[in-house]
Amino acid sequence: MSVHKPLIGLLVLLLFFSDFTVLTLGLSSAFAGWRELISVLLIMWLCLRAVASVSARGTVNIAVGRSLLIVLFFTFLYLLFGDFSESSVRMFRALAVPVFVGMAVAIWAQAASVENKLKQIYWSVLAMTLATGLYALYQYLTIVSPDQFWYWSLLKAKGYELQPYNSMRDGYPRVSGFFTGTLEFSAVILNTAAMTLALLLNGRGWPLRRRLLLSGVFVVLCGLIVIGSVRTAMIGLVCICLMLLLTKLLRTAWLISLIGYVQFVGLTLAVFVYLSMGYTQDLSALDRERQWLHMFSILASQPMGYGFGAVGPGQAHWFDSFWLNLLATCGFIGLLIMSGMILWYHKLVTFIVRERSYAGAWTKGMGSFVIASYPFFLSSFFFQSYTNSVSLYVFAIVVMVIIGESKRTRVEPGGIDSSLSKV
Repeated sequence: MSVHKPLIGLLVLLLFFSDFTVLTLGLSSAFAGWRELISVLLIMWLCLRAVASVSARGTVNIAVGRSLLIVLFFTFLYLLFGDFSESSVRMFRALAVPVFVGMAVAIWAQAASVENKLKQIYWSVLAMTLATGLYALYQYLTIVSPDQFWYWSLLKAKGYELQPYNSMRDGYPRVSGFFTGTLEFSAVILNTAAMTLALLLNGRGWPLRRRLLLSGVFVVLCGLIVIGSVRTAMIGLVCICLMLLLTKLLRTAWLISLIGYVQFVGLTLAVFVYLSMGYTQDLSALDRERQWLHMFSILASQPMGYGFGAVGPGQAHWFDSFWLNLLATCGFIGLLIMSGMILWYHKLVTFIVRERSYAGAWTKGMGSFVIASYPFFLSSFFFQSYTNSVSLYVFAIVVMVIIGESKRTRVEPGGIDSSLSKV
């Protein structure tokens, strides 16, 4: 067995069950820092590779140089807006560590073909998703009060203020599986459902048994999204499915990008109009609009933001929006980062579409998943915080594995690895 397989499986296991393990076993917060440890090891490895490259050839290896530029960008960001407080480190890691972990997976499994890496990532994510999904179904059938959730008494003992309406709705439990909230649960289920459908649409040469298995999995995941009762996930399921179908039919990168941007802008405007017109009385939904209006006054008084130390759960400023937390932290610099993340979508689509002619079924499927999911992520960032979200980690890992593949390594449509390094 290749070394990357157990490592990827272990990483996904830790991502899914880290909070559950830490809380139920009463482990110290040091255990929860394993993602940061991976990030530190990645940075050390990149620095050593850069030194070795300069010593041997007088120049930095291009691939290592690109990775170091990403590290330098986040380092500059922390030096500009961070401090040495625990809250500052905690907020910074929510922004940077998913990218570092994705880079680490792409690097430590570089000896394997991109097909094998993506296959292992998918099956690991699927196994963990089904495990937490089965537990969520058990919660749905047995829980009648919020204090019956596994996390309720544990978080209460740590001093967290928990509201019953976040765990129950209309007398039904808002299932969360092994997570501490239904938003995170539904985001993970949506992520895996989107990957499953993307693979189904691109795996026509696969055996009938595998296609039937994935079809059944997709139906089960859709059912879990429904009982999760998270509107964002239900809307996302429809949007991503439509985008996957269009991605399958279209061949031109600029046209796919245009449709993705139209979906991103249209969906975002539709949600804001829905809230402003008073079609919902849900307080948590209505508060999203108030938070965005409040951000204009923050930018006017604090154009450089409040910094990482003042933004985050339990801090002076915290919003139910990834974008709002970014703007509150970095001010107008955050606006530039936000614009860059939006504009990068076209470059990502161009890369994935260009590689289609060399890609196998797994690469095509996961690439389609990235193309179809990215616009929805951009839109949902307006209304969800995604702080330390497992779905964000999984998405970052898939993206980094796909774009980190060497241009000299090709996987033919039939699945034959034609890496020049093996000639």
